[in-house]
Amino acid sequence: MVDDTFCQLDLWQLSPYIDAAKKEGVLFGEEMNYYGIYRNGKLAGFCGIKWYGISAVLKCDYVFQENRRQGILKAMIDFRINKIRNRGIKRITANCTPAALNVHLRSGAVIIKKFKNGCVKVGYSL
Repeated sequence: MVDDTFCQLDLWQLSPYIDAAKKEGVLFGEEMNYYGIYRNGKLAGFCGIKWYGISAVLKCDYVFQENRRQGILKAMIDFRINKIRNRGIKRITANCTPAALNVHLRSGAVIIKKFKNGCVKVGYSL
């Protein structure tokens, strides 16, 4: 049985992982809520939400190499969508790396814009 737990993190707690995540196109910012996903008690990845009043952006999706292809990104997307929905926000976007795009699309996102660097902006409607 898989046990996933989410915990809010400060940016400094992610410092050991930032360089590896940046190499894969993940961007970080100060004014964001970060969350770690712990699978069976061990940090398996992290993600963020940037709030803009009436909208929110899913940011910083990163799953550690050894934990990929186990449904962790999907769990992080679902966790954040539920958190955003609980605030009554109905407009959600995300800028995805090519590696994350299909999971976002399977989670209900639609493509809004494709960027030259390979990233894609997607939107969710609740």
